[in-house]
Amino acid sequence: GCPPDLIADLIRENADKGWKLAADAMAGYDMLMEQQRERARAASKFAGQAGLPAELVASLHCSEFLGYETLEADGEDLAGVPDGSFDAAISRVGLIYFPNQQRALAEICRVLRPGGRLSAVVYSTPDLNGFFSIPVGIIRRIAGLPAPAPGMPGPFSLGGEGVAEAAYTKAGLVDVTVTRVPSPVRMTDAAECVRFEQESFGALHQMLSGVDEAARADAWREIEEALRQFEGPDGFVGPCEMLVVSGTRP
Repeated sequence: GCPPDLIADLIRENADKGWKLAADAMAGYDMLMEQQRERARAASKFAGQAGLPAELVASLHCSEFLGYETLEADGEDLAGVPDGSFDAAISRVGLIYFPNQQRALAEICRVLRPGGRLSAVVYSTPDLNGFFSIPVGIIRRIAGLPAPAPGMPGPFSLGGEGVAEAAYTKAGLVDVTVTRVPSPVRMTDAAECVRFEQESFGALHQMLSGVDEAARADAWREIEEALRQFEGPDGFVGPCEMLVVSGTRP
């Protein structure tokens, strides 16, 4: 997750905005929702320990914050959601995979109230995310897949210099900010990282869908061997840098 000092900065920045309703675009399965509930409780405790406003501590801990309503819909067509329904929207490593990112951003912007804010977490560039870019490169070679063209969805589609800012601005968002967050992936060893990616990264399985079982097994073996370069005295430390991209609906 994000470092505690960044969480504190985000809490302080938004503590006076009175946000109550937030949309989580591409939120994923119920397991992630339960994790968010636990994080909400932890954030409440952290806010109290950090001496932040009592009203914020209460709002983080209240049942309204911990409750969820789930809408299964096309993220590029939120026709069932009225304009200005939400105070804030977040996307955790989801916006990068929308086939039409501009359409998704426009819809998120529409359902925000004026002054509402969108924050999306995305990967930066491949060279700073070796734990993921190395497996992607190996799989592309084995599966015979070309690199995605500029503007196409993919894990690093918003990571280039100025790309995310331009996408937000084109969608009509203002006051766009980008915060770089070093987020090294720490695990016991490369084998554990491979298991994590096999269980969590559906994009890799989709890329391997066109090859036979033997080729898939070869790919995962080669990935584990390549990732061993990040093993050391402290275990596995895989390079990872995230961007927190935020913008406001005018």
